[in-house]
Amino acid sequence: IDEGYRFGRLALNLLERFQNNLGARLPHIFALVYTYISCNVDPLQSLLPELRHGYDIALRSGCIEGSMTIGRRTSSILLACANDLKSAAEEVKGYVLHMEKHNHITLKFTLPVLQMMLILMGDGGEDPTRLTGEVMDEDSALEEAATGDCALAIIDINAIRLKLMYLFGKYEEAGGLVTAVISLKKQWPIRSDIIFDEDIYIGLISAVMGHLRPPELDQWTEIAEDMVKTLERQSKYSQWNFLHKLRLLEAEIAYFLRGDKTTATRCYAEAIELASKHKFKFDHALALERMSVFCSETGEAVLARD
Repeated sequence: IDEGYRFGRLALNLLERFQNNLGARLPHIFALVYTYISCNVDPLQSLLPELRHGYDIALRSGCIEGSMTIGRRTSSILLACANDLKSAAEEVKGYVLHMEKHNHITLKFTLPVLQMMLILMGDGGEDPTRLTGEVMDEDSALEEAATGDCALAIIDINAIRLKLMYLFGKYEEAGGLVTAVISLKKQWPIRSDIIFDEDIYIGLISAVMGHLRPPELDQWTEIAEDMVKTLERQSKYSQWNFLHKLRLLEAEIAYFLRGDKTTATRCYAEAIELASKHKFKFDHALALERMSVFCSETGEAVLARD
């Protein structure tokens, strides 16, 4: 990552000097550097102005492909770090309309992001754990992706489904999907999965499943601890983006898999503090909710109310 980041910064510096000669290639360089390299190091929020700038360049230069790529990746980053979900959804709708106009493949990846935003705002379908509602139908999207041999779209859809199942408490269903997502991820190791948070959610689900299914404790503990190692590697390069996620997962493992209330309390508190400090509003709310569950179940009712 260090070397890739240095070369990425070099590419961006060269862009400033030669951007008039790069033409349609410029937006692709923006998308590659900011959503596959810089997202591992720089605060996610800091990437949004640069990506929007790249999108505008793509539109002005007539680079349809580049604008679609940037629109798709910007939508994913907005889902990960937007503080105003309503404004973020409106921005993503603009990208979607552009994709629909050109019937572009990036629509397959962006509609699930928009549908999740609508669900989180309370505008989803009857079942909030399914990506079926105003802008898409989950079953049709998965069938179309499978028929079109679009494995990346299948991974993205399932990664978001995994997140929704966990958030709405359908742990058993989420546990059934974990193995499939892990298998799909192995087929595409270079995919920029950081933005979709599936590593943290695979870990969180595994911690709960190990608690719910004692005979399978070792299996779920192994998966959860693998996700800890992944987040530790990511935190090495960007504590801003990943350390609060690591602390939340460590808290859930300490509580659900080891019964270590002291470590759990400390890690929950650190996750809450870091998510707030680093302006990840949704992650902050999630950490508060999970600590509230912990406090309620362990008898710390006063702390839970706080």
